[in-house]
Amino acid sequence: QVAPGDPEELAAVLRRLLDSPGERAEVGRRGYDRVMERYTWRVVAQRTVDAYCEAIAAHRAR
Repeated sequence: QVAPGDPEELAAVLRRLLDSPGERAEVGRRGYDRVMERYTWRVVAQRTVDAYCEAIAAHRAR
């Protein structure tokens, strides 16, 4: 990860990753894992259901 708004740091990290296939593969694997934990249809659908349940509970509590 790099600091937002720091193009020099981003460029340095990208250069390092270009020169390091192992590190590049690891970053890719971690990114894929993160997507699969947070953004699959099943996860998003469950979060939507949870949000509706919370909204209904809050409405009923009024």
